[in-house]
Amino acid sequence: MGNVFRCYVEKKPGFAVEAEHLFGELRHTLGLTGLTGVRVLRRYDVEGVDAAVYAAARTTVLSEPQVDALWDEVMPAPEGEHTLLAVEALPGQYDQRADSCAQCIQMMHGGERPTVRAATVYVLVVGGDLNGPTIGGVFTICGFGAFGKHLKNIIPVVLGVVISSFFMVWSLSEPNVLLAALFATGLAPIAGQFGWKWGIAAGVIHASVVLNTGFLHGGLNLYNNGFSAGLVCIVLVPLIEALRRDRE
Repeated sequence: MGNVFRCYVEKKPGFAVEAEHLFGELRHTLGLTGLTGVRVLRRYDVEGVDAAVYAAARTTVLSEPQVDALWDEVMPAPEGEHTLLAVEALPGQYDQRADSCAQCIQMMHGGERPTVRAATVYVLVVGGDLNGPTIGGVFTICGFGAFGKHLKNIIPVVLGVVISSFFMVWSLSEPNVLLAALFATGLAPIAGQFGWKWGIAAGVIHASVVLNTGFLHGGLNLYNNGFSAGLVCIVLVPLIEALRRDRE
């Protein structure tokens, strides 16, 4: 087994379009006001080449010196309070970015194809109450976006949670309420099937239920949001269908 060369690549200020877009989505769309900045870095591990080939590839294949900052082996420590998240393909999964890099390096030096692993490192700079479960909720939404969640059916539900915070005893900035807003999007099918008004109603009800279910089970259930969403659906969906039948 040969040497493994590692580097981190990040877009320079003014070119970090992906990081700026992600920051806007998390802070403004999802209401994570405790988030003060987002950085996105690409991590590359290259194996099967010598130092000369890697030195040539790091500034031609793995990065663009005009728009990218590059660090070998370790990335600089982020300043202030922050959370790091690294995302990479599982063993056996196809990684288009890594495969493309491997092909380009092979064409560049004319030898055997090297082994390249790629990962994306997210640096979430925190300036308030933003904890691990909240960050997990953000990435849960991103993951389930592939199964039908989108802005049109989650905004009404999140809006319902936001509205409820104005006449309830809790504040929207509290971590528990942020979690309720994020995981309330499990009720997105209600907004998608029955309309945005019922989506808002589902969000309002969910916020009230999830913040009080702990009294029912004494903390034995770790999935309050999923449990509460189920309760809301059990009550709300039959009610909506009954009202629709009466109107017909």
